[in-house]
Amino acid sequence: RWSPSVELEFELLCSPVSELRLAAGCDVLTLVEVVEHLDPPELQRLGAALLGRCAPRALIVTTPNKEYNLNLMVTCSEEARGGAACRGRGGAGLTLDEVRARSRRGQLCKGCCTYTSLLSGAPPPPHAHYPLRNKDHRFEWTRAEFRAWAEGLAAEHGYSVRFDGVGGGAWDEERQPGAPCHGPGPSSQVAIFERPGLREQM
Repeated sequence: RWSPSVELEFELLCSPVSELRLAAGCDVLTLVEVVEHLDPPELQRLGAALLGRCAPRALIVTTPNKEYNLNLMVTCSEEARGGAACRGRGGAGLTLDEVRARSRRGQLCKGCCTYTSLLSGAPPPPHAHYPLRNKDHRFEWTRAEFRAWAEGLAAEHGYSVRFDGVGGGAWDEERQPGAPCHGPGPSSQVAIFERPGLREQM
């Protein structure tokens, strides 16, 4: 438990993540919404640098859940039924902020809504059509892609890994009755890497 009377020391480091130099065996490292900003070569070196060289007792990684972006995408149900094309349609990649702006300008029709609020039961578009949340993101992973990446790192470096989510639905959200697909899950997904025996030591 932290107290204001306790003096904390810190060191500011500036380097590529893969070149990070820390004393081996530190308690916890966190990467909060970082990995999606890394180019492929840097991402490839990440596991060896953090789980291999730094070898923390635990590593917590969060990254956007691409499936959740369905909540930010808009379609026009009138157009889907064969009606006149909506002037503000802009394709399946129209984001919620863009929809609000176009709605204020009167460019959207009454049939425009987010995919997750549709009652038609139409399946969502392929994940490849989902927009990225930030222009600096190199990628965004589905839960299956994130799990495959994290479990691969854990196996390679002798860690266990478990998953959770932040915001939105549960990490393991299931298909609702009558829904065309399982739920989009949490806004951000979390991987918690732990060295074997960590919980017994706590």
